[in-house]
Amino acid sequence: MIIKAILILMLSFTMVPIASAQEIEDMEEDKLISIDFQRIPLGTVLRVLSIQSGRKFITDSQLANLEILLSLPDVTPDEAINALLDTYNLYYIRQGESDIYVIKNRMDGEIKHVSKLFFVNYADVEILADVLETRLSEGGSIAADVRNNALLVIDMADNVEIIGGLISQLDLPTPQILIEAKILDSELIDGVEHGVDIYDFYEEAAPERVFNQRFGMEGPNLKFAILDTGYNVNALISAITSKSNARLLNNPRVMVLNNQEAEIAIVDEIPYRTIEVTDSGDILATTEFKEVGVKILATPIVSKDGSITMNVSPEQSFQIGTTIDGFPIVKTSRVETTFRLNDGETAIIGGLIRESLSESTNKVPILGDLPIIGYLFRHFEKSNARQELTIFITARIIN
Repeated sequence: MIIKAILILMLSFTMVPIASAQEIEDMEEDKLISIDFQRIPLGTVLRVLSIQSGRKFITDSQLANLEILLSLPDVTPDEAINALLDTYNLYYIRQGESDIYVIKNRMDGEIKHVSKLFFVNYADVEILADVLETRLSEGGSIAADVRNNALLVIDMADNVEIIGGLISQLDLPTPQILIEAKILDSELIDGVEHGVDIYDFYEEAAPERVFNQRFGMEGPNLKFAILDTGYNVNALISAITSKSNARLLNNPRVMVLNNQEAEIAIVDEIPYRTIEVTDSGDILATTEFKEVGVKILATPIVSKDGSITMNVSPEQSFQIGTTIDGFPIVKTSRVETTFRLNDGETAIIGGLIRESLSESTNKVPILGDLPIIGYLFRHFEKSNARQELTIFITARIIN
């Protein structure tokens, strides 16, 4: 709808009552209008905007004859009003709690500020105050009341309302994400670099579902993949564990707020002794612990389209020996990756390999225990075991 404002009647003081405050709240937020003011007096423009917005805009006789040139297609009434005020250096003063707004000129030297308290439900008021401070007009201020989780805004009336609208848009509940991890441990036999080839099992587990091809996975020895939402991950893992040497180590779940780091830790503690000599010569012995095992750090970020960007850093640590002083020697393998999941999709990360060296002794009974010549009847063997972790990570948005 193109509104062509035509000057019919010149009024020295313009006021058009249209709707109550409750009726304004009930108006559709997505209502769009198109305006085309071609050198139309401000008084007439305000009449048109009063009709479209449900507010009562008035001004004095000097401003009423100000010619307005403004063309805006497909905007909300509020956007049209704000554009008018910003373009012609105007502002308004609201009359108490009524829906009457007096339009003033910023250049008249009598700019009046109003104050309003906004209570915040979800956002951090101190962070919100820093963000909104850039939107204040000259002489305006904003203060955070941490105790009451509120913001005190002092500014021109029109800008206070704009800031109030921004607070409503920013003060939203933070999404929560449920992160579920399934950790598979598989033994690597000689000549095999990867313990689990997902392609050998996924069709058997759920033939009606296929891998998401956004990452262009091809061929065996898969290190990373995405399973579509609805894929039966439990059936896939059951197929893997029943027909290979893989086993499910753990299935932890953790809930985390959007853009916060979650930690999943499946660790053992290795005790060791430390000795400290004090200045007086006393010896203090204490027992400390070194953690080994699997840790997963994950930070999810929910996008506006409902997808989840995940920064994931899985880590595997294991003891490979002991120093002369008895301290455990720990080796750590770690990968870090960032990927995008749709709600309910599962990412598969492989390639975390650990190696352990073991020694065993075989001997002939009795003869192998004889002094000096007993070594002739003993046989020492060293073996190097290699194992790989495959991690399934599923992310779901919880409302």
